[in-house]
Amino acid sequence: MSYEPSLKHSCLPDTVLWDCRLGGNPQMVVTTSPDLGAYMQVPSVMRKCVAFLCFQKSGNVHIVGTAFFVGVALDDTRSASYVVTARHNLLAIDARNFDDPQHVMLRINMTDGTSKFAKIVRKAWLFPEENSDVAVAPFAIPEEFDQEVFPVESFATEEVIEREAIGIGEEVFLIGLFVKHFGKHKNNPILRVGNIAAMPDEPVDAGSLGHIDAYLVEARSIGGISGSPVFVCLAGVRKNPSGTQIGGTPRYFLLGLMHGHWNWDHSKDNPVFDSDEPRMDSSGLDHINTGIAVVIPASKILSVLNAKRFEEARQAMKKSLELQNAPEPDRHE
Repeated sequence: MSYEPSLKHSCLPDTVLWDCRLGGNPQMVVTTSPDLGAYMQVPSVMRKCVAFLCFQKSGNVHIVGTAFFVGVALDDTRSASYVVTARHNLLAIDARNFDDPQHVMLRINMTDGTSKFAKIVRKAWLFPEENSDVAVAPFAIPEEFDQEVFPVESFATEEVIEREAIGIGEEVFLIGLFVKHFGKHKNNPILRVGNIAAMPDEPVDAGSLGHIDAYLVEARSIGGISGSPVFVCLAGVRKNPSGTQIGGTPRYFLLGLMHGHWNWDHSKDNPVFDSDEPRMDSSGLDHINTGIAVVIPASKILSVLNAKRFEEARQAMKKSLELQNAPEPDRHE
């Protein structure tokens, strides 16, 4: 399953649109929808699934990284929601000696155009057993929050990668925090566009994290944007194992999570790996971003979501929903 912008049906005659989003080759799309908003550059679920990771020190809130929300379906209409970020974001915050070490904060957009800070218990986060830069915690999103969850059914798993023949050159984009312009009243995430430069065919040397499975993406990652969701956009004329697919509405999958990039160190004249840890100073100004970023595969996120603790909690939720929907038996007084 891939994510496609929803279209409202109508009795209007077919309309031909030129879909030129995300810099791809223009393609004709035939639609009966009067809602042209369905063809925005980036569907709202991808922009609204992003929040900013924060901590409080000496009474001041510091916005330092990116997180995003995903959902695992419980039934046809409801999902269990989770917040995902890069594990090194949490470890960097831990090292800041902040005011409340029992909680991590999220800055979340509200439906009234403002933002609000929410707390997540630090011990609620789970990490993969293997060496991967992923952290996941349960997080229920109240209705007054202007946030959405990206469905796990649209993750670019190994099965999806093979079925869709996703490979080098595919267009990708990421949405996350730009620390110089994060939004005064609400979160204002930025978008960056690039292409898959290398598939995770063999482990990547990620510095202190060791060798990890990862995509290499031609997109500039910077401090604060780590933890951002990275999406792959499948559009235009494609040829996959099942044949040729022509045009149609672009389809999106979560490729993975932004981890870091390489800088070129002039003092040593060689590339140095940078895990995009949130910085509070100007360190690293003598480095130049090489433009190649490291993306943790979505399958690594899925492995954490399938952890026993989360799975048991979802089963309890499903059981509760079934009891709520069960008919009330007639009783004789």
